[in-house]
Amino acid sequence: MAHLRLRSSLPPLPLILLLVFFVAAGKGDGGLRFRQESGTFKVLQVADMHYADGRSTRCRDVLPAQRPGCSDLNTTAFLYRLLRAEDPDLVVFTGDNIFGEDSTDAAKSMDAAIAPAIAMKLPWAAVLGNHDQEGTLSREGVMRHLVGMKNTLARFNPEGVEIDGYGNYNLEVAGVEGTPLANKSVLNLYFLDSGDYSTVPSIRGYGWIKASQEAWFK
Repeated sequence: MAHLRLRSSLPPLPLILLLVFFVAAGKGDGGLRFRQESGTFKVLQVADMHYADGRSTRCRDVLPAQRPGCSDLNTTAFLYRLLRAEDPDLVVFTGDNIFGEDSTDAAKSMDAAIAPAIAMKLPWAAVLGNHDQEGTLSREGVMRHLVGMKNTLARFNPEGVEIDGYGNYNLEVAGVEGTPLANKSVLNLYFLDSGDYSTVPSIRGYGWIKASQEAWFK
């Protein structure tokens, strides 16, 4: 997990999300804007929670002494601590939000995984990893569930565009209130679905960004 704190005077920054600074007409999506007191916009990135069934899903990859009582609820508690400590302007869940293979109900698992951000009334967005769709919902179904959740700024796909994957969209962030950039979009966050696994027999491993997504981004 990592956070990115941006000032409106910074040059473009590469990240797992594509961040593009520009000035265009229009306000920020979902009320997103740089802070008045500091001129910053903070993104908290949360990746690979692998959430499943809560208390009944035991922790993996921990020391033997840490195993008793360790479950998905530890992830929930840690996320609450992060959100309180960082006070982000946007929370971004960047895939493998749930571990479908261990989840008995993908929708409930996703609800539980994202619950801290919703409970704290923080705007959030999400993309999918390679494990989110391995449970009771298809990849399309998981994304449709995400875009219907509270406080989400996630979108299914751009309207009127034929594009590979699910969850390709962008969010614009407005400038500081009371400045000439208050009603301008000065930061553009792009979210792209990199797929799960290769569908090309001659290529093994994970999926990738497709030409249709690149064309839309350009």
